[in-house]
Amino acid sequence: MMVWKKLLNGMKKNYRINKNKKAIVIFGANSYIATCLISKLSKKKEFKIFFVARNKISIANSFTYKNLNKLQLNLNKNFNKIFFYNFACNTNVEDYLKNRKLTIKNVFSYQKIILDFSNKINNSTFILVSSDRVFGKLNKIAYPSSIPKPIDPYAITKFKIENYFKKYLKNQFIIIRATNVYGPNQKSKQLLPKIIEQTKNFSSKIHVGNLNSFRDYIYIDDLIDGLIKILRINDKKNLIFHFSNKKIYLKSIINHINSYFLKKNIDKKIISSKDNFRKSKFELGNFKLACYSSYNKLCWSAKTDFFKGLNKILNNEFKKFKKTNR
Repeated sequence: MMVWKKLLNGMKKNYRINKNKKAIVIFGANSYIATCLISKLSKKKEFKIFFVARNKISIANSFTYKNLNKLQLNLNKNFNKIFFYNFACNTNVEDYLKNRKLTIKNVFSYQKIILDFSNKINNSTFILVSSDRVFGKLNKIAYPSSIPKPIDPYAITKFKIENYFKKYLKNQFIIIRATNVYGPNQKSKQLLPKIIEQTKNFSSKIHVGNLNSFRDYIYIDDLIDGLIKILRINDKKNLIFHFSNKKIYLKSIINHINSYFLKKNIDKKIISSKDNFRKSKFELGNFKLACYSSYNKLCWSAKTDFFKGLNKILNNEFKKFKKTNR
């Protein structure tokens, strides 16, 4: 009798362990935000992390979109709670402008695979990383409940993907809308990475576009903090979270970088391009993301001052840069 009692107790103990097993699946695992998130999540032992990308990643637990059947069986058999992060639609704005039809076709082909796969997984929460650009020319506070009116091909596609998953996803759905993300080692066609790339590789005069506008920037560590806090949420409803920081005048960013170069004796100067002073038809409105739901439900707030974050990037990028007389 005692033997059976021990066996039963052991089975109950094992059941409790299995019942609490949690998994995280990251689609678009090669993207900048995803790699930063993975770095932080790898320290959390309570989650088993799986990576999905277009091309095979040479690490354990990685999959391509062509071999998701094995992952499906593993998740449904061995895990009680699964979180999906979808970074797979983070194609750059410039790619949409160069080849709109092909880019949209490619993006949606992967989104369909992701949706079909996610609907086969039990007890899951799906987190889609969208963009603040969906609010287009709005000139007031953008709440999670505000109706997006995107104006550029990139933002229009993002909003279509939001609606696509909202309509067809069977499990909990969370939308993340973040402002411009910036951080060390970022490879992108956005303003700051483009400046750094030109500084390292090209002429002493670096031309950028129209500086007479404002942008919201959020440091990568602050965004990652918010994405991780979502894992603790108890609300089972579909939700939208905004992540943002203070608005920054683009000209003040350039002045700061030029001042940094001067102090470091780096022979570079950033100037605005006269050709780009025409107002773009895709220029965003002067809206501000309302982050109240992030404050209240996640206890989240942006902690990194923009210029403090910018100095971290500049120090990281130029610590080995050869100094020259200006």
